[in-house]
Amino acid sequence: ISYQDYLASGNGATQLYSGTLNVDPILGGSLSIFDSVETFTDNGDGTLTGDMGGTGTINYTTGAWSVDFNANVAAGDNIYAI
Repeated sequence: ISYQDYLASGNGATQLYSGTLNVDPILGGSLSIFDSVETFTDNGDGTLTGDMGGTGTINYTTGAWSVDFNANVAAGDNIYAI
């Protein structure tokens, strides 16, 4: 992914988000998913690690992603991938 892609908007009551990226395949180790509080780093093996303790996964072939933020994402706080 070489651009910022809007994924979802927080609702204040959920910390688990998932979907499918518009771009595939994805180069291992190249993805970041973030909101205004936590950033997930691609470990190059299909796992994502949040800098606040959250966890996630990415399927490099299909673009399917899932992240479990450390805390609920604030209402209206957008989640992006880059």
